[in-house]
Amino acid sequence: MSSLAEGIIPELPQPFVDAYKSFALKSSPMDLTTPTGDPNCFPFQEVVGPIDNFPESQWPQCQIPTGPPTAVCAFQYPDPTACIGKSYTIKQYDSFQQAEADNATVIHVGACGVCSNANDMAVRTGVDLQEESILCGVQYSLSGASNRFDELVSCFTNPETVGFTDPCGRLWAHYSATNSYLCNAACASGFEGNVEVNKPPPMCALSDCIACGFSQFGLVMDDIQGFTRFRSGLLEDIIHPCNKTVPLVHDPCPGIQLIVPTAAPSPTSSPSGASHLSTKATTVMLIVVGVLVARML
Repeated sequence: MSSLAEGIIPELPQPFVDAYKSFALKSSPMDLTTPTGDPNCFPFQEVVGPIDNFPESQWPQCQIPTGPPTAVCAFQYPDPTACIGKSYTIKQYDSFQQAEADNATVIHVGACGVCSNANDMAVRTGVDLQEESILCGVQYSLSGASNRFDELVSCFTNPETVGFTDPCGRLWAHYSATNSYLCNAACASGFEGNVEVNKPPPMCALSDCIACGFSQFGLVMDDIQGFTRFRSGLLEDIIHPCNKTVPLVHDPCPGIQLIVPTAAPSPTSSPSGASHLSTKATTVMLIVVGVLVARML
């Protein structure tokens, strides 16, 4: 079971991530569609509207999950004693207490969304999403193909790159494309291989790049995806106020001891408020920054 009385952790151990990824969903997953079921929808239509040269932003608003302020999203396991490959269903409850009474395991606070499933939960906790999403977005920005949005979706759903389910991958593709149109200047400014996510302490305000997306369409993004790290007790590179990260314990196989290897110490450390990218990501980002600057001239 999960409990709001327990702590907050930076990461799930890799065996936990692997276990969640093996789970088999037996209920219908939430899809990214309009209220009438049309998959050609734009998640941020109501907050940013149509964007020039972004055809997919002309689509109608995607459905936004709803629930009371106390809503939680939970998994139910027909056989709670199983572990690898066990079956589960997804159910939203009005409160943590209601989920507990139904023997359900809460995975995050807030309404269930298109990413509120075991696979996407594993991806959010097991993949360097920041680096991979930047690479997907850069490829999209540089592409002149007529199907470049479809290629962006594939980048987020391909197990070799990110590995989201299709609805969650399409949502992240919309987020990445929207960010590339509306926040290019804020995110390209001063890039030197480290992505600044927060300004210096003690206030640790969001960086201009992160604040650009968050202030315009980030809240809708979180509501539609459902599962986020800070809604599920997992820390992330972006520093949030302590009361925004919910203490929540995850255990994919209660009563079963999964082998958790000892983590090797990190060879490098990132500057305060910054997230260090690999040489590959840094090189690609420097290329795209040059292209962006050239387009501004």
